[in-house]
Amino acid sequence: MLGRHELDDLYSVSATTGLVSDVTLLTGERQDGVLPAETYERLARDLRANGRTVLADLARGPLNAAAASSRNCGSHPDPGN
Repeated sequence: MLGRHELDDLYSVSATTGLVSDVTLLTGERQDGVLPAETYERLARDLRANGRTVLADLARGPLNAAAASSRNCGSHPDPGN
């Protein structure tokens, strides 16, 4: 698991890059548990709220979290249902 400051730095770089991209692809980790699943939800939600397209190649908890951002944002259909 990344430390709080490392996670903040990773999120900042990912969000900044995603905001200037047409499409952001969220992918899984090589080792489970490096990022909290909520990180995927927050990033996907924040990018979608700014009109960005987010795609996800994830499984289990991270997939559910990213899909939850879709329900919370209300602008995209939920691919899990």
